[in-house]
Amino acid sequence: MKKIVKVLSAMALVLVLGVTLVACGEVTGTYECEISVMGSTVTTTLELKDGDECVMTATIGGISSEEKGTYKIDGDKITLTIDGDSLEGTIANNEIVITQDGVKMTFKKK
Repeated sequence: MKKIVKVLSAMALVLVLGVTLVACGEVTGTYECEISVMGSTVTTTLELKDGDECVMTATIGGISSEEKGTYKIDGDKITLTIDGDSLEGTIANNEIVITQDGVKMTFKKK
């Protein structure tokens, strides 16, 4: 189960780096997304901190996996780098939308 969580967390990280964010005001804060993967709900939380640090946490079946990384914003574009993987997207309406390998993840600011 731990390996599955790690794999799902890695998938979420890869998905997060193909991002669409809507920048209305402050981009720092906590964003959350729920998707269904192989019949299970994966809740992924992305926290953008002051500076360039971010933390992504994926939770499935009560088991969580956390990865730390960095983010960079250039105009309406965002790039996340987590565990050596990069995802790029845009910022809009306090949402981060990531599409990776045909899977769309919409993170809404909490």
